[in-house]
Amino acid sequence: MLGYPEMLDIAAQYINLSEGEYLKLKNPLANINANLTFKLENGETVFVPTYLTIMNEVGPGKGGLRIHKSVTAEEVQALAGLMEIKNRITELPFSGAKAGICIDTEKLTRTDYDKLIFLWAEVYKPILVPRNKMYYYITACDVNSRPWMMSKIVRYMGDYQCATSKDPLDGGIKGRPPATGFGVANITRYYYKEILQESLKGKTVGIQGFGNVGSYTADYLYKWGAKILAITDLYGGVYDENGINVPELLKYVEKSKNNSVVGFKDEYNNELLFSSEFDVLIPAALEDQITEKNANDIKSKLIVSAANGPITIKAQEILTNNCIDIIPGIANAGGVIASNFELMNAGDPQVVRIEDVQEYINKKQISNFKDIINLSKELKTNLFIAEIVLAIKRRLDILRAVGF
Repeated sequence: MLGYPEMLDIAAQYINLSEGEYLKLKNPLANINANLTFKLENGETVFVPTYLTIMNEVGPGKGGLRIHKSVTAEEVQALAGLMEIKNRITELPFSGAKAGICIDTEKLTRTDYDKLIFLWAEVYKPILVPRNKMYYYITACDVNSRPWMMSKIVRYMGDYQCATSKDPLDGGIKGRPPATGFGVANITRYYYKEILQESLKGKTVGIQGFGNVGSYTADYLYKWGAKILAITDLYGGVYDENGINVPELLKYVEKSKNNSVVGFKDEYNNELLFSSEFDVLIPAALEDQITEKNANDIKSKLIVSAANGPITIKAQEILTNNCIDIIPGIANAGGVIASNFELMNAGDPQVVRIEDVQEYINKKQISNFKDIINLSKELKTNLFIAEIVLAIKRRLDILRAVGF
């Protein structure tokens, strides 16, 4: 995964930075590690490393809580850097941040999850409660963390502003769960309508990942007339040359083993997904899925980055040389934009309609996407590079305005 220092080096080719400015931008404000030890419901005692990175003091650190057996400090720092880029390109009042808990979630019962979240919140309490601090962290859902966990955190902290993506009864908003997927579909539709001046209707789509982001992306694109031909997940995939009926697939997944798409239609896999020709390819799973090893196999005309950092820098170069368009990280910014809307309306979330949230996402996402497009033309580079340069420039403008 491309780290923030590497992105800063890319931007430095287009922006004049002093040595002091470079060092200030490069290094995170805070890297915090804490080790938990607790007993599972089955009697096993486990050692659990946890990590938190906050990039700077622009605003509270904003980024999800990732719970996975492969989480590392390096991964958390890299993801915090991606959130910093995302927060700057959407002009939100947050610093990039990310938290991680390293544990095998397949071992955990609901009782274990309750205990884990309580212990994590207890350890990080000093920077979860936003009261007169230089920096603090607002958590949210990510891999294996759920809205009910965010609700538990705000109840325990006694402050509904220390987490987003929570249940509406705990200060959340109804439009938050589909927000990232809506944003991915929304920017895809905009790209066809305004940039290519074509209709999205009938365009063929392949999607990697059918979790929160992938499933909502597929649902919106299907409703807007796109033809979803292939979808893969952790266990395999499905393909239908006539187009997958996404509402029926959602019902199937809800009842299927492991909540997988496997068995709904013809078998499929990621290798086929990346080498087949679609109008739109949407990686909505994990990082580094398109690399220099498979980039030349891709025949799709447009790639929309629904996951965090799904394309490596070398793959970006190959794809650009092969005349494949890429919509970068702003595509998956709908979630953090909705989180800001959630915090803005935390005092009375019950009156917020899904349409209000989506209108806010559309306004923030599209206006800033236009800025990225204009900068790419000015710099004569691709959208991926332009997004990084714009984000770093906005951070630098803040730095120069307040001094350091």
